[in-house]
Amino acid sequence: MYGLWSASKSFSRADFTGPTVRVYDNNSLFLQIDKTDAVAATYMPYIRGGSIEYDVQLDKTDSGCVAGVYLLEAKEGRCSDNPQTSGNLPQCRSIDVMQANRYGFETQAHPCSNGTCDALSQCAYGMQNQGLEKYG
Repeated sequence: MYGLWSASKSFSRADFTGPTVRVYDNNSLFLQIDKTDAVAATYMPYIRGGSIEYDVQLDKTDSGCVAGVYLLEAKEGRCSDNPQTSGNLPQCRSIDVMQANRYGFETQAHPCSNGTCDALSQCAYGMQNQGLEKYG
């Protein structure tokens, strides 16, 4: 993946072919700059004032399932691929860049304050039930 590395979860799989990644069965991937699980190896591009680009094929992502792209604040033990939080949800700022299926699209931001990250977004945009011909 162009100098980046990631590992699939043991219960699922992900296929990497050049710049293309195909993710299966409720999998999640953290992009790394090398094959270690240290937070320092997390791929952290500078995106302020910039952009990200990706293509997603959603024609087989039916109702009840979503494909997602997320940006997470990387902090040791709190938001890594293997959080050290003994069962607690990670407490890190995040942006749901995309949660989508063939019927809808949603994006939202999850800010943190006073050490707690609220699951309810302060800024959300969604487009559901618009019909396949109007989607996008």
